[in-house]
Amino acid sequence: MILSIVTGTYDRLPHLQRMLASVRASVPDGIAYEIVICDGGSTDGTLEWLAGQTGVRVIEHGELRGALRAFGDAARAARGEYVVLANDDVAFHPGALMAALAHLETHPTCGAVAFADNRPAPGYGAGYKVQTIRALRDGQPVAVYYPQVGMIRRWLGDLCGWWGDEHAVMGQGATYGGDAFLGARIWELGYTVEGVPACRIDDHIPADGLREHNYAVEQRNPSVYYRVYPHGPVIPDTPQAANPQQERLRVLYLPLFEPSYGKYKRGLRDALAEASLVYEWDYLNDPGDLAEIVGWWQPHLLLMQLHSAEAIMERDLAQARAACPGMTVVNWNGDTWEHGLTRPDVLSLLRHVDLQLVVNASVIEVYKHYGVRSAYWQVAFEPVDYDNLPTVAAHDVVLLGNAYDAKRKALGDVLSTMPGVNVGLYGFGWRFPSGATTYNFAAGAALYAKAKIAIGDNQFRDKRGFVSNRLFEALASGVFLLHEHVPGLEELTGLKDGVHYVGWSDATDLQAKIHHWLMPRYATQRGRIAAGGREFVREHHSFRARVRQLFEELLPMVERDVA
Repeated sequence: MILSIVTGTYDRLPHLQRMLASVRASVPDGIAYEIVICDGGSTDGTLEWLAGQTGVRVIEHGELRGALRAFGDAARAARGEYVVLANDDVAFHPGALMAALAHLETHPTCGAVAFADNRPAPGYGAGYKVQTIRALRDGQPVAVYYPQVGMIRRWLGDLCGWWGDEHAVMGQGATYGGDAFLGARIWELGYTVEGVPACRIDDHIPADGLREHNYAVEQRNPSVYYRVYPHGPVIPDTPQAANPQQERLRVLYLPLFEPSYGKYKRGLRDALAEASLVYEWDYLNDPGDLAEIVGWWQPHLLLMQLHSAEAIMERDLAQARAACPGMTVVNWNGDTWEHGLTRPDVLSLLRHVDLQLVVNASVIEVYKHYGVRSAYWQVAFEPVDYDNLPTVAAHDVVLLGNAYDAKRKALGDVLSTMPGVNVGLYGFGWRFPSGATTYNFAAGAALYAKAKIAIGDNQFRDKRGFVSNRLFEALASGVFLLHEHVPGLEELTGLKDGVHYVGWSDATDLQAKIHHWLMPRYATQRGRIAAGGREFVREHHSFRARVRQLFEELLPMVERDVA
């Protein structure tokens, strides 16, 4: 778990909903996070609403025990490496949480990032500002930041005692001063509390019954914080505890999602997340400013899936480079058509890219001519739960894919008219379709797993190494695969005809091989080839394997060329 968002609440459902919405809008896919909420006995529907929320854990006090206790209990229950303490009436600005996370990753002696807020406060003026407390440095009074709303290293927050509810003196308080106490303890341990320009919140400060209650309780035992720190914390020269965290690789990943299908793939993102911190941005369906996001995240690697120079243009990449000069920029183009891969505007865009990855190896020589550094990098199979696949029909032969041209429609006609063979054609455009599984990887895997034979075709016979992801999906499911010959396939992928799959050349050859491999006496050999394909693909053609290749072979190639 990377991030925990912690708050306390009581009868403030509309404010809490707004706060959680701002969190979900600010934390991208790829960053594992949770929301931990301590409720003080709400009766306005808060608990019922929270019960229907995903990624939320609720601690029920059942009564108002004060903010120090609420935030303390919730913070101690948090599992994230970084913990955000925020009131339930704030809203995070876009990018605020990720900018704070990146800052903490890159500044090892920063213990917390304090978010600037828009609260009116005496002496602070208008606009957004970070709140301060008094402290002593080298015997001199100074003003330092404290995390009124902040992101804190969890190990350091645990060491500090969070908002002080378990501290002998601070624990006598109820609501106010806990954030100042945490800031003082961070400074006292030799770490800093820092502001970051993009880290802002809107604080709505509702004048409600909870606020009145808190003020009344405070008057019974006021200013407890100042009893603990009458002159502020004394700041040492060096940290008093070693930081166990180390900076990790940060990746900004721009996947290509076709509109209307949702976020249907996650294999590459999850594999990247095992080796780095990943900020995923659906750039086609969720428009934004690339340079702004790069500025927030400061990635080591920008990995894009651009097939054109339209959604992300040359100037966008140039501005992103300026926002983070040290990052490596890689584009992965899964297209097959040379005219799209080598259009003048695309070639111009690639001047701002360190490495162009392609699935059609035929274009690599063209790129070499134009001085574009490129390499072959194939797609892989999307991971599914093979032990819990959905219930689907069983077929002798199955072909998954859309009948988008005459050649593929002819293939479907050949298969569907084979006497005595139960054929399933899944996709759009078939004369006799059995259903559609486009981007439904679990359903596709189930159909493959229940079939005796899967068919794969090659619509682009002159494209070296180009194959559909369905080749890997089929083999990973353990089905016996008959696949049309692909030039360069063995050289580029290691897949061997007769060992991992069986190749076919034309419709006549395909029909003959289907009849041959459906014969009962070849079932054992068919199973042996299918098992060999499954084992090989799961080891060498998973997205984990692709990410290892990216980091161990392809990116070092860029570094060598630059050196």
